[in-house]
Amino acid sequence: MTFSYINEIEISNQNMDLVFATIGDGYMISTDGGFTWPSIDSLIQGSTNKFVEFPLISVNPYDDSQMFGVNNENKLLKTNDRGESYLIVSNETWTSNNTDIHYDINGLYIYAITKSENEYKLKISNDQGELNSWSNLISSSSKIIFCIDDSSSGELYYAAGKTVYQSLDYGNYFEPIYEFDFKVTGLYKKPKTNRLFISTYYKIYELNLETEELTIIRTIDNFNPAQFYPLKVGNTWIYRTNGWDSSPNNTFDYEYRKVVRRDTTLDNGQKYFVIEEQSEKYFERYDSTETKVWMYYKFFEANENQEFLSYDLTTVRGDVFKALFSDYFFDISLDFEHVNDSYKHIFNENRHLKYFETYNYGVVLAKGLGIIEKDEGWDYGVRKTTLKGCVIDGIAYGDTSLVVSVENEEDLQTKFSLSQNYPNPFNPTTRIKYQVASIENVSLKVYDSLGREIKTLINKPMQPGEYEVEFDATGLPSGVYFYRLSSGSFSQTRKMLLIK
Repeated sequence: MTFSYINEIEISNQNMDLVFATIGDGYMISTDGGFTWPSIDSLIQGSTNKFVEFPLISVNPYDDSQMFGVNNENKLLKTNDRGESYLIVSNETWTSNNTDIHYDINGLYIYAITKSENEYKLKISNDQGELNSWSNLISSSSKIIFCIDDSSSGELYYAAGKTVYQSLDYGNYFEPIYEFDFKVTGLYKKPKTNRLFISTYYKIYELNLETEELTIIRTIDNFNPAQFYPLKVGNTWIYRTNGWDSSPNNTFDYEYRKVVRRDTTLDNGQKYFVIEEQSEKYFERYDSTETKVWMYYKFFEANENQEFLSYDLTTVRGDVFKALFSDYFFDISLDFEHVNDSYKHIFNENRHLKYFETYNYGVVLAKGLGIIEKDEGWDYGVRKTTLKGCVIDGIAYGDTSLVVSVENEEDLQTKFSLSQNYPNPFNPTTRIKYQVASIENVSLKVYDSLGREIKTLINKPMQPGEYEVEFDATGLPSGVYFYRLSSGSFSQTRKMLLIK
């Protein structure tokens, strides 16, 4: 007998004083509506008859002696005597925390939503959940939202994404009845009416199934996806980045600007904003139809500029979308998960935040501001980037001391910067661009992955301006290398990959 936290509460429809609470590999019983429960000591000692060793997940609302559970081997169990005896009724994979069971009013059909690995399934039993009576109705990579009409046998509704479907024949045929702008998060069919209630992450709707009239019942948040990634000419962000490269002793800490310079139409016919971030230039656009942010850029493994997905702004907690992640010398298509939403007071305003994570990368978007935080970690270092200030739609927030207006772009002074080498990966030569801001001694050195100096490319006083130098790795083994530009108090390190 094992005990843990309570993970399921069920109430008898026949006797409202009976409440069942799953704990560990069994369930305990309250006989007074949940006001009192057996003590943990009595459960451990086995001195109470109010604990049944049956891993309960669902009680039949029409017969509380019939229950379903999931055992440690992820098999579905059924009992007709509240767990005194039970049988395995499905040998497929079921998980107790991802299974939701619904009971048809006719007493024969039972429906279940399950999740196995990354796939959701809607299952049906045509014989009270008995062995060999279960079959799959729907499979989806998106979470399946499901409800039935408790007053009408065989009337089912489900959504997987933005579209709601209806079946009036026990799931033999599903017809799409409405498509929403955002993913559906909840469904409820009011018995003995034509009213279906639907929730998305930010709104609750009532759909009249007879007239197809849709009414907004409540708006939870004045949600505009574009506000999480404000793209407009002149918008500027000031970030601070710190961390270490190659070894914890090689630390860095610097500030930089990200600026929306102008808009332009590219050869694929799409209109983009020109973004300058540190010494890089790329193009981004917001698709208001799909509410997605796209980047047009030449990544390391691409032969030409291509469009890649950056963010899907319609996602809600638990959703996953695939985007291209560039980790200095690799381009990886990874699954980004929308892991959380919260509210936080930033720049004197309570703002809605969206948290995304993938692999070794995390990013936080704030409503009205855009990216406010990025965390990166790899085998050879860590990097944390935090928003210090910004100018959005002409309004300044936070520390904007590094902001220079787009109109005065011609007057910007040259600054110290180190660009990513190209090509990367390379064999055996690659070129490195850098900028010098003032007449100072400048050094550009190459290190191996252990932090040992391999070669000095530059070490001399230099005039302000842009420069380029070639690095020849002939005679060096394949692997990760680092190159560092240093001058006075400025120091910046980047990675490159030699593949032979």
